[in-house]
Formats: sequence, structure tokens, C-alpha cells
Amino acid sequence: MKLPFSILCDTRREAVNAFGLLNGREMGGIAYAAVFVIGPGRMVRFRALEDTHVRVDTRDVVALVRALNEGREGAPLRPRRIRPGAMFLRAAMNALRRGFISRAR
Repeated sequence: MKLPFSILCDTRREAVNAFGLLNGREMGGIAYAAVFVIGPGRMVRFRALEDTHVRVDTRDVVALVRALNEGREGAPLRPRRIRPGAMFLRAAMNALRRGFISRAR
């Protein structure tokens, strides 16, 4: 994809286990939702262990990465509460605006 950063694909769950993110209660074991920003020297600059109703806004993470890339600290990120009704309304509005796509065959 020619991105200016690395993306981790942890098919063997090595990083998930190392960071203590494996949710063994789910069938097969899946990772808990989390966001990590790792800087030079493998230093963790930001981490957020997320829940289904509390997430870090993607725009805030991008702003932090840009600030760190420019040598600035960036504003502290705070997870925000997500209201299920608001998520449904946003999804419905996006579907109306962009149209429905069916992936069923």
C-alpha cells in the first residue's frame, strides 16, 4: 500500500500475547480492541485499551502521529464514550448518503 509507516499483522498472536491483549474467553482467542502508537526506539508513545462503547477518535490518533513526526508532543488523547443510538444513526445516514452495498452472494 506504500504507506509511510508500518502496519502490524499478527497472525500468530505474538504481539497480542506480549502486550497482554489476548481475550481467551472468545472462541479461538481474539485480541481486545486497542490502539498503540509506537515511536522510534520501539517506545510506546500512546496506548488505549478500548471497549465496545469507549474508543479513541481516529482523527485524534492521526493528529498525534503527525505531531510526533514533526517533533512535537501532541495533545493528550482521551477515549470518548460512544452512544449506541448515535452510532446507528450515523451508519443509517452514511448508508442513505452513499447508498447501500450488499456483499451477500
